[in-house]
Amino acid sequence: RLAGSTGILTLRKPHMLNNITSINLNVSVTDGIHIVFTTLQVTVMDLNYYLPRFRSSLFKVHVDENNTPGKMILSLSPDGIDQEISINLQYKIVYEPIQNTFRLDNDGDLYVESKLDREIKQLHEVKVSVSNGKNIDFATVHVMVKDKNDNAPVFALKSYQGNLPNDAGESTFVLQVNAKDEDEGENSRLTYSITETEGSNIFDIFSVEPISGVIVINYKKEKKSMYQFSVRAKDNGVPPNYSDVPITIYLLFPSAFIPKCKHNYLQYFIREDAPIDSIITTFWINGSKFMYDIISIDYSEPDNHSLFAINPLGHLVLQGLLDYEYRNSHYIIIENKTVSTPTMVDYMAISIVVLDVNDCSPQFSKTIFELFV
Repeated sequence: RLAGSTGILTLRKPHMLNNITSINLNVSVTDGIHIVFTTLQVTVMDLNYYLPRFRSSLFKVHVDENNTPGKMILSLSPDGIDQEISINLQYKIVYEPIQNTFRLDNDGDLYVESKLDREIKQLHEVKVSVSNGKNIDFATVHVMVKDKNDNAPVFALKSYQGNLPNDAGESTFVLQVNAKDEDEGENSRLTYSITETEGSNIFDIFSVEPISGVIVINYKKEKKSMYQFSVRAKDNGVPPNYSDVPITIYLLFPSAFIPKCKHNYLQYFIREDAPIDSIITTFWINGSKFMYDIISIDYSEPDNHSLFAINPLGHLVLQGLLDYEYRNSHYIIIENKTVSTPTMVDYMAISIVVLDVNDCSPQFSKTIFELFV
């Protein structure tokens, strides 16, 4: 009997295998739309015949990121078998996601042969086999990469600018910085702080909220038109990593034209099969006073091949094909700036959540499965 939800095959009536040497079973799997097939070849063996068998069909092992190559991480050899039998067993790696990452020796010991990077691949699914030259068994090894704090935070922008009327009061919102860390857990939890230059009194004038990265006015006691300082994003790893970003804040006359986005943050949902030129949202274009531009997509500067763009009509449009299986969200920074000199700016963040569609068929790991009973 084959369980439809798990794919587990159980033998219900073994006595009916008498005088039968082999059976071929056709197996299918469907997600409700797509359907694929495979063949299961069942070979009936003599009761006293030794069949090579792994201890389990699934093994799990954890390996540190940036590990030392050449280290044994798992023994796959069966327990309690005779030496005469074990020397005739042949172990092989049938499949590994990244070639030459692992090695399986003649004793069934699995080694990792290169440094693993969790930010590139968190889970390596390695398919292995054991054979006595005639019969074969298969197993899967899940190699899970444990995170090391090997990444510094990355800010969405290389620098930030804020603009305020010089009569702005205490606790007035200035701008919000945002950074990400590719590590996980505590290694990716960020805290923001202002780094003060020697002899300045920036702490008396501005503060940054440690968790959100929001910068506000504390108390303004100087009649300066511009302030410059840096904000630091530091992770909670041991030892911690950090990055700094320069901040420039202009204090302007109350009558000055200062661009202001209606929202600091918006979120939109779009299907992964959305056609190119799909409109995500529209920005209000006010003649020649100011303009909108995309200045960061997924923490990198956009280029001519970017997925998103703002057209002359002020529409945020899709320029390429989305793929939920490759990336299920995107983070965009929009700049609203004046066309006059000096340029005044404001920012807004847009999160694009990609919705999955049923565009992938199920896949068996092999076209033919073998079973010995």
